[in-house]
Amino acid sequence: PKSAVPLTLTAWAKPPSGTQTVIYVGATGGTRPEENFCRIVLVSGYVRANFGGAGSQANAITTVAYTAGAWSLFSASFTAINSRTVYLNGANAVTETTSITPGASFSRIRLGVAITTSEALLQPLNGDLGECGIWDVSLDASMHARLYSPATRFELWYPLRSRKWISIAAATAPTITALSAISITATSAQPQITYA
Repeated sequence: PKSAVPLTLTAWAKPPSGTQTVIYVGATGGTRPEENFCRIVLVSGYVRANFGGAGSQANAITTVAYTAGAWSLFSASFTAINSRTVYLNGANAVTETTSITPGASFSRIRLGVAITTSEALLQPLNGDLGECGIWDVSLDASMHARLYSPATRFELWYPLRSRKWISIAAATAPTITALSAISITATSAQPQITYA
């Protein structure tokens, strides 16, 4: 996995209220591995881009609360050791700039739970989790907005059969080519592609 910043973490989740880890990238070496990490954590209804290093932590915290029990996109860009930005549903960006130097390289990824030597600090997610993403770059605000927007998100359901091919061009209207009959059905969130 990515061993240092910059990186970007994203995940769709449907959590209740409470302190919960959504996605975590961190170190496993040393006596306190939980001291070196990047993670998205939910605390008291708000989203945090939580960055830790050698016993210190810094948090970029949204000023808008997420809706408990509803699907939301939680994302954060960790640009450098002195810059992290958190987003809720592709917007509501907050940047925090405390400088922290991790004491170890990141070497593990965890979804829905932290890496820790203490059970009390696991802070597991108590809800649904899906579409997790980790990028080895710091995505900007426009990309976070695109990750959330139904107009720019595109999901493909593809049956595992032979001689079925599809090509999606990087354009506003995707180009679709198939060797057999194909139909596109609009849904409330994104198009669904099915084969005859």
